[in-house]
Formats: sequence, C-alpha cells, structure tokens
Amino acid sequence: MANARKKRRPRIFSIIFNLILVLMILVAAVFVVDRLNNRVTFIFDHAVIIIATGSMEPAIPARSCILITRAEPEDIMVGDIITFYSDDPAIAGSLNTHRVQSVISSIDGIEFQTKGDNNPLPDAYNVRGERLVGKYVRNLPILSYVAKLIISPYGYVAVILFLLIYMAAVLIPSARRRKADARVAEIERRVSEEVARLRENEKKQNPGRGNRDADK
Repeated sequence: MANARKKRRPRIFSIIFNLILVLMILVAAVFVVDRLNNRVTFIFDHAVIIIATGSMEPAIPARSCILITRAEPEDIMVGDIITFYSDDPAIAGSLNTHRVQSVISSIDGIEFQTKGDNNPLPDAYNVRGERLVGKYVRNLPILSYVAKLIISPYGYVAVILFLLIYMAAVLIPSARRRKADARVAEIERRVSEEVARLRENEKKQNPGRGNRDADK
C-alpha cells in the first residue's frame, strides 16, 4: 500500500505540472493571437493584454502582460489606467493603454483625456466612452515572460523545441512507465487466474483431499 502511494504521488505532481504548463502556453498563445488581431477576449469580466510600447513605463514595462477588468465609463476616475481603442489617425483603431488625466462629461457622453506616464504630452485625441475596453488591474510578470518568449523572433522555434524536448524527457518516459505498469499488472492478473485455475483443477482431481485435510 505504501509503495502504491509513493508511485501515485509523482504521477499526480507530473499531471498537475503538465496541465499548468499546457494552460500557460495556450493562454499566452491566445493573448498573442488577440494582439495580432487587435481584439480582447474577456473571461469572467477579466482579460489579459500585451503592452507593446514603453509609454506607460515604469508602471507598465514595454512588452509586458497586464490584467484588465470590464468597466463602464461612469466608473472611471482621474488617475485610473484604461485600455481603449484609439481615435488617433496614427494608430486608429488600435488598442492603447494610458492613464486618465481628466474626465469630461457633456450631453454627448463621457470622454477621457489620457496620457502615457512616460510621454511628455497628453494624447492628442480624447477617448470617447464607447471606445473604452477596460480598466487596468495589475501587471502579470510570469505571463509576460512567456509572452515575450513566444513573440520574439525565434520564440516560436524555441517553444516548439522546448515542447519536443519536454515530451522526450518527461511525457514519453512517463507513457512508457504507464505501459510497463499496465503490462506488469496484466501479468500478475494472469498469474493469479492461472493459480486459481490450477487449484480448482486439483480440487476436481482430488475431491476427497479437502475432507481428509479437515479430519486431520
């Protein structure tokens, strides 16, 4: 029983590690695809986006991932960092993440004047309320590292090589161990069945032996 538990523990840890690794890679890939397609995927009212430039440094480093949450224009205050679709002709329609300098309310709705912390001047175009995507929550350093690896010039090759090496070093031996364990279990089952069959045959061939043993 103790040996069986010891064998199960490494398998459980291996399964958990594999799931976490695959999940991180899939999540990072989704974020990269979203970035390339200029869209945001929200899960439970939260999303992760990649900040490409250093306009918000040092608060948000360039090429890092951040967590944002859904927000209504009425919920945004001065000092908040927001993500929005820019109306600036130079980057029209692109995602941008800057800090709110002022909130402007009028009969036409709410607008925000924004500025990158690392930029000398505020943004030339205000952000209309309907262009708001979400509100900044926090940086994600671990996910940022994975995303940087994937979007680097040799990132895709590195990820593929890593997966191949990982499969060769961990998954394949693990699969072989499972097959070996299954083979041993099958052999033990057949041996047990054969022993039981031999005993049954012995009883049939010597029907009185059991009674004589009992009399003794």
